[in-house]
Amino acid sequence: IWDVNSWTCIYNINNIYKIGIILSACFLIDENINYLITCNCFLYNIRVIDFKGNFIKEINDSSNHTLFIDTYYDVRQRKYYIIIGNKNSVKSYDYQTNELYKIYSDHISTHHRSIIILDNDNDNDDGGAVVKIIVPCEEGYIRIFDFHKAEILKKIFIGTNIGLTGICLWNKKYLFVGCKNKSIKLIDLEKEKYLRDLLGHNHWVCSVQKINSDVFGECLISQGLDNKI
Repeated sequence: IWDVNSWTCIYNINNIYKIGIILSACFLIDENINYLITCNCFLYNIRVIDFKGNFIKEINDSSNHTLFIDTYYDVRQRKYYIIIGNKNSVKSYDYQTNELYKIYSDHISTHHRSIIILDNDNDNDDGGAVVKIIVPCEEGYIRIFDFHKAEILKKIFIGTNIGLTGICLWNKKYLFVGCKNKSIKLIDLEKEKYLRDLLGHNHWVCSVQKINSDVFGECLISQGLDNKI
């Protein structure tokens, strides 16, 4: 845990796992208590700990290695979901009960390393919008599912042999998608159309994220296996 004003590490959480490496982690705030949710490259279970490193619980995902983990809070249901991606599918779990909620999969969809939840009601609670989960996958498709029904709504083909990895939603109209072919793809989400490449990495682009900079304004941050940001 880092103090971003002084850029110093203020707390380490050690020995979460005895083997393997932590591929992904995220925060969850439940009744004003902070939890850390992690996944391990060698172990299938999802582990929940508090910020002192105390074990809280595990959520079993026994089908495959988990490649990433995230959370989604549904304001209408007042419920947290844990979302994981693996080789075959994306899954959501009810955080309170640990039960599998939905599986988001379509035919040959492979290696899911990121997702975006598009929930207009979280910004404007009009009660009518469909919650969408946007899922890129390695064979070159972006799939959009109804989060609560797990029904596929759209399938956008980006290209072969590019390996989609990280994804970022920009103003709910555009997608930036990192790729194994060293590029970042800009996609018009409304028109379902590829617009252009952003080039600069010389290895996999693992993740992309939007930030607001006091100096530069709205910015896109990318991170790759070439040790570049």
